[in-house]
Amino acid sequence: MPEDRAATDPSRNLTAQEKRAYLMALITLAASDRGVAPEEAKIIREAARRLNFRLTSRDIRTYDLDSIVRSVTRPSVRSALFSDLLRLAQADRRWAPEELRIIRYLSEQWAQPLPAIPGLDWNQLTAPTPAELERISDGRRDLLQSNPDAIRSADPGMQWLWVVVSAVLYVVLACVCSFAYYFYRGGELSSKGDVGALGVWLFIGLMTGLLVGMVSPGRTVREAAIGTLLGTVALLLAALQFVRVEAGQGSSVVVALILMAALSYLAALSGSWYGEAMQGKSQVWN
Repeated sequence: MPEDRAATDPSRNLTAQEKRAYLMALITLAASDRGVAPEEAKIIREAARRLNFRLTSRDIRTYDLDSIVRSVTRPSVRSALFSDLLRLAQADRRWAPEELRIIRYLSEQWAQPLPAIPGLDWNQLTAPTPAELERISDGRRDLLQSNPDAIRSADPGMQWLWVVVSAVLYVVLACVCSFAYYFYRGGELSSKGDVGALGVWLFIGLMTGLLVGMVSPGRTVREAAIGTLLGTVALLLAALQFVRVEAGQGSSVVVALILMAALSYLAALSGSWYGEAMQGKSQVWN
């Protein structure tokens, strides 16, 4: 039988829910130290890059430790995550008491072997009771909300590939839709107050964000918006080469261009949020 590659590379074959739970578990343990040490942040960021997934403040507001544990169901993923958690716990070269209790709890829930730690007898350390687990969960949520370093560490950084994909997609859609609108108007476009043209541009931005949000792995909300903004600026600058600006209308043209770019950006931002919500990978409406 082929080896389950999720055991060696957690970025493969994981659902969005598993990716979210994976990173949430890591920042949970890091937050047990009342702060994220540089060594811990490095491990979390590496995991975020492997998973191609980023956490947001919305994830922290819906934080629940028991839900995180139940979201990881496959043995191979549990093993990989538990191994990363042990690396994280040892990163700052000290074991906090609450860290040890959380590790004991995860070991029992996921059927994972406990590591040998000099001077520690695991039999004398009990896992949290349901009431204690709820208290720990509430404490972690409050701590994570007040500690922006934790959420920042669970960010793979800007995914430039999807910025480029968004920009190219926007330009292609803009060309197709603009030509269609041009022929719809009988080959004539109004030079002033063309509300229809504005609607077309907003539709293009919305569709670009929606498509990128639906097909891209991980969260690419800002990538879709930035790519759309770059595509808008490129098209507007190109269009200026073929449009004569009458004397005294330069400032009006500049304002119109800025407005168009801003609206396209916001449309793409809205579309990408909705696209990811439709795919169910970011739980943006929670």
